[in-house]
Amino acid sequence: MQRQPLAEVVDAALRSLGSALARHKVAVEEVPRELPPVPVDAALVQRVVASLAGNAAKHTPAGTQLTIAAREVGDEIEVRVSDDGPGLPRGAR
Repeated sequence: MQRQPLAEVVDAALRSLGSALARHKVAVEEVPRELPPVPVDAALVQRVVASLAGNAAKHTPAGTQLTIAAREVGDEIEVRVSDDGPGLPRGAR
C-alpha cells in the first residue's frame, strides 16, 4: 500500500478500458484533485474501478452518463461509480 492521489488511480483505471467507454459520457470531475493522497493498493483499486465502469459500459445503452465521484467522509474517502442507464429489469436482481 502506498499513499497516492485518488484522481490518479481513477484516471489510470479509465485509461485501462481504452475504447470500451467511447460510446458513453464519462464524468470524473466529481473526483476532486484536492483530496488528500490515500493509502491504497493502486493496482487493486484500479481493477475495481475499471470493472465497475466496464460493466456499466457493457450493460447500458450508448450515450449513457457514467459518473465517478469521491468525497471525504470523516477520516475516510468514499468512492461512487454510477450510471443513468435503465437499470436491471424487474425481477433480475
